Amino acid sequence: MALDPPTPHEGFSDYIIFVDESGDHGLNGIDPDFPMFALSFCLIAKTSYAQQIVPAFQEFKFEMWGHDGAILHEHEIRKNKGPFGILRTNPVLREKFYERLNGLMADAPMFVIARLSTKLT
Repeated sequence: MALDPPTPHEGFSDYIIFVDESGDHGLNGIDPDFPMFALSFCLIAKTSYAQQIVPAFQEFKFEMWGHDGAILHEHEIRKNKGPFGILRTNPVLREKFYERLNGLMADAPMFVIARLSTKLT
């Protein structure tokens, strides 16, 4: 007896969620110049992620580096480290990079939920 194939996402959520933190998450010695902590969630439909977001970011990476192996890590981007070192000496490319990255993020079909705390106790 053959079983019917499962329907897409059967038993799984139709959404994917990404969670990240930013700011001073230390419990000891909080930085008085940046005494805040943010916890953010991005909720994205799996179909939007697979059909729109991933291809858009792959295309962006192909345009920038000729491959899609670069990982868009905030610290490396901000400090122009690793594959982002090319942004340090080329202001035209840096402007193009940030403009394109900001556009991709603004156009991404997702819900962003964020919680900011300025009092860590």
